[in-house]
This record gives sequence, C-alpha cells and structure tokens, in this order.
Amino acid sequence: MSFFVLLFFHLLSPKFSLISTYFPVSEFKNLQVLLPLTRANFKCKSTEIRLSSFPRDPSLNSGERIETLTSLGLTLNQARAYLSLLQLGPVGAKELAESSKITRQDIYRVMLALEEKGIVEKLILTPTLYRALPVEQVTAKLLDSKVAQQKALQRKTRQLVADVQTNGSDKPNQNEVSEFIMVPGKEAIVQRLSEALSKTNMSLDVVTSRERFSPAILEFAKAYGKALERGVRIRIAAEKHLPQNGALEITRNLTKVKNFEVRFFSCTPEALISIFDAKEASVAISKTANLARASALWSNDSGFVALARNYFENMWNNATQLTE
Repeated sequence: MSFFVLLFFHLLSPKFSLISTYFPVSEFKNLQVLLPLTRANFKCKSTEIRLSSFPRDPSLNSGERIETLTSLGLTLNQARAYLSLLQLGPVGAKELAESSKITRQDIYRVMLALEEKGIVEKLILTPTLYRALPVEQVTAKLLDSKVAQQKALQRKTRQLVADVQTNGSDKPNQNEVSEFIMVPGKEAIVQRLSEALSKTNMSLDVVTSRERFSPAILEFAKAYGKALERGVRIRIAAEKHLPQNGALEITRNLTKVKNFEVRFFSCTPEALISIFDAKEASVAISKTANLARASALWSNDSGFVALARNYFENMWNNATQLTE
C-alpha cells in the first residue's frame, strides 16, 4: 500500500498562487515540524493536508483488462495509461509514463486523447497531475459509444444493400455466368450450404460419407424441415453405418415425410457432393471427417453439375433404403 500526502500552500505572495507537493508518509512528521516555519516565512493564508491511499494491484494492468478496454474503443496505450492511472491515483506524466511503460514523448498525446474522450481529468497544479474518472462511469460511456457506432453501422449497411440492389436491378443475373468458387474451412462451407439450401425450391441430392452423415443431419435438421415444407425433394445417399448422437432419431423423423429419402451403400464414396435444384453443385475436396481443414469446390457450370448428377444417380440406384 502506497500513501501520499498532498500539501497545498495558498500564498499571499504576488509571485505565487498555489504550490502542491507529494511527500511519503515516512516524512510526514518532519513535515509537521516545518509547517509553522513555512506558515511564518510565506505568510500562508491557509494550509490543507490531504492523505490519500491507493492500492497497488499488479494484475490491474493485465492483458485481459487491456483487451476489454481496447474492445471498447481505446488504443493499447490509452488502455494501459488509464489502468495505470486507476492504480496510482493522481500522478504526473513522468510517473505515469514509467508505470504504464509508455514513452515520455507519447504519454502527453495519450493523455490529451483520454481527456478529449472524457476519461481522465487534468489537475491544474504544479506539477500538472492526471486523475482517472471512475471505472464504472468510463466503461458505461465507452459501451454506449460502441452501441451507437454499431447502430450507425447497421443503418449504413442496410443503406448499402438497398443502393446496390436498386442500382443493380437492371443488370443480368450473375448466375447466368459459369463460376467455380473454392470454399475453405468448415464455417464457410456450412454457411454456403445453408444459404443454398434456403434458396432451394425443387430438389437437393447428396452423396456423403459415414463420418460426415451424422454431423450434417444435426447441423441442417431445421433447414431440411423448412425445405420439406416448401415441397423440396431431398435424397441422401450415404456410406453404410449406424448414425450416432441423435442423428438416427432425427433421420427417422425426417423420413416420415414423403419427400425425404435416405439410402446407404456399402463402398467408400469417391466424392462427397451436394446438388441444389440441379443448377448448382458442391464437391468436397477432402473426404476426412475434420471439416475445419476441409475445402469444397462450388460451381453453377452446367457441365460440372451434369457430372455431379450422373455420379449421384449411380450411387443412389446402387444403394438400399434406411431400415428400422
């Protein structure tokens, strides 16, 4: 625990208006002895002694707390300076720079920015001191600013989409042009499949492996249900196995709907494919169960889709139906 005594001298001398000094508590007794002499020599109008205590918490300037403040909009140096100021109490630029590990020439720029944000206050003393505003007040203010920025960004995003849709309404459909797109990683693949499935109106044909079947059923169960409500016919040909983790029950419930069919084949599939409305097809580059490192080739090219359809029909016709 570190203690400081702040001494204010309000002097009658025309050359001085205010002097402030910090003393360690160990010197407080000596200071009391000097007060009468000081009062006599300088004809002080008033003398005030303030004793302040500020806990030193080494973990206060930790990476997690800095990350929180930077997420709320502060720069790295601003976050370090504010947390150090919370820890030290009112201090000058030199001590703050040393504590926060910010260079002396940068600390003034950092503190000016924090003042403008309303996060710290500058005390007009000699030397100049800086004081942090309460953390609950600062974080609430930063969070409100972040929320306002997010709302403004949402408005701009909606306007951007509206402008593009309006300006591009008379241009030819991009789907009329053959495209080949590489889709890397699980998140991108799942997103692409979900979007395509939501737009499918007639048919979805799938060839998959035993490793991929259950995760796909669990991931797309609701999307399959919505597609079936739209009258989409779903056919899945999978490598023979026993579905796990609830996928078997979901599959049996889905097969109660006329348009949902699952068949199993005994061989290992040479390709994992998905075909949407016989217009777009996705072929997995890797057949491993680890989707995080997987990639898929996506295309609306008519020749590519025709090859995928022929492969699917061959696998489908040589597969057997799901049995109880």
